[in-house]
Amino acid sequence: MTQADATPATGSGSASAEQDDPIERAAENWRRAGWTAGPHFLASLSVVAVEEAIRESNAEILEPHGLTHARHEALAVLYFSRRGELPLGVLSRQLMLHPTSITATVDALERLGYVERVPHPEDRRAVLAHITDAGREVMTSTCREMVARRSGMAALDEDEAAELFRLLRKVRRAAAPDDG
Repeated sequence: MTQADATPATGSGSASAEQDDPIERAAENWRRAGWTAGPHFLASLSVVAVEEAIRESNAEILEPHGLTHARHEALAVLYFSRRGELPLGVLSRQLMLHPTSITATVDALERLGYVERVPHPEDRRAVLAHITDAGREVMTSTCREMVARRSGMAALDEDEAAELFRLLRKVRRAAAPDDG
């Protein structure tokens, strides 16, 4: 629960757009507490709130297929891999998931029929996660539906979405670890 949820906005009693917006309420709460809620704070809270809205929009598409965001992302990595299969360790690193988590994810995808485990052709100790035809079909249908819904960003026109991407790319690049 955010501070905005815990502390209701006070005012003249009229429902303004600011009072209806939890981010605006959070900013007002911060101001009343004597803290500065500047544009960076508001932008940060907005990104988090929009991320949750996008996940909820995608969940409506994914859940009927037994998919979560993490399962869909694992399927996507397999779908776009060169041969539709990867060692579990590589999949774990690409998704930045602990090996235990990737095992559970692949287990779930296997139960759904979207992935199968196959022996590695050169390393008998390794197992590959291989996307099945059903996995490819569900990726195609879910991705088409996400695109039709404008990826949860239908409130933005094309130019606004492009500008938001440009701005967030700048933030992502600044936050990326320096590998050099």
